Amino acid sequence: MEYRLISTDDHFVEPRDLWQSRVPSAMREEAPRVVREDDGYETWYMGDRRVRPVGYSSLAGTDKSAGFPKTYDDMRPGCYVAAARLADMDADGIDAQVLYPNVAGLGGQGVLHITDPDVRLASVRAYNDGLAEWCAEAPARLIPNCLIPMWDIELVPDEARRAVGLGHRGIVFAGTPDALGYPPIFDEYWDPLWGVAQELDVPIALHIGGNAPTGAAPTMPMPKSIGGLGSVYTIAGNINVMCNILFSGMLTRFPGLNIVSVESGVGWVPYLLETSDHQWDEYRMWEHGFPERPSDLFRSHIYTNLWFEKEGVKQRHYVGIDNIMWECDYPHPTGIWPDTQRYVDDVLGDVADDERQLILWKNAVRLYHLPTSSDG
Repeated sequence: MEYRLISTDDHFVEPRDLWQSRVPSAMREEAPRVVREDDGYETWYMGDRRVRPVGYSSLAGTDKSAGFPKTYDDMRPGCYVAAARLADMDADGIDAQVLYPNVAGLGGQGVLHITDPDVRLASVRAYNDGLAEWCAEAPARLIPNCLIPMWDIELVPDEARRAVGLGHRGIVFAGTPDALGYPPIFDEYWDPLWGVAQELDVPIALHIGGNAPTGAAPTMPMPKSIGGLGSVYTIAGNINVMCNILFSGMLTRFPGLNIVSVESGVGWVPYLLETSDHQWDEYRMWEHGFPERPSDLFRSHIYTNLWFEKEGVKQRHYVGIDNIMWECDYPHPTGIWPDTQRYVDDVLGDVADDERQLILWKNAVRLYHLPTSSDG
């Protein structure tokens, strides 16, 4: 495969039959299913819990001010049909997409709406199976990330190994599992997850908003009348997540572990690194179990992506030119389809060609071990 542009944050809008066609019949009432409401909206349910309309966030090719599509038929087919997704990618000059969940939760937390742990596990496995099958339409172009049964750490390694065996190239996780009732991300409780990711050589993906069971922004009060403010809040809150990772010791315990900070942009990174290095120096942290400078840890282990930040890209060398990737966020409200090429020219217009290639595709190829024409 010859790549020119890889988007490292896009979304798999789960087809209506994804779970119902894969879980055992006795589990179907509890597993995710679509119900048509009296008002005409098609809505996802898990058990008797109403989760969200099927068109939530699926705005590609629509007027964003008109609200979310009511049904699958109202959505652009590329949201949930693989062949149509590939056609939309071709139309926008996108060679490959790295895919994240929709109703299953940006951090994989959506399945926590399911109360029965056996149905939860079957639903995680069904998602991983279904997405792998969907991506088999073009495995060099559609890059899946798997869910894990985060509620039971003992189950995590086996499901991660199984999913990677199906073709998944990353593991979806929540940046603040403590918001979901589990130990915080810096707790050694999660070491089996970091260990299996290192073993399989796949990154852990921490998508902004992958926190509360609803996928909502943090619970800080904010003006509800201002559209898009939730994304600003979650990007800002992501600094706390990355700070916890840098000072947790996990990257020292697992030197082969890679983390992707998804849809967070890059503008926050210089502040975090400069401040963290300053405090590391001031408090002589190398004498207290933190032998590596935070900025060195970041550049060795953490990737991020951007799509609009002209100011952020000016800091690319301080952030680390090998740590930045591109994203399009199809089909979400912040997505730039079908204007990706305009954004690339606008944001990266003054960037040297060799650095553009790193951001647009080479860093992603290296991280996800994607096949290229040079591989023979």
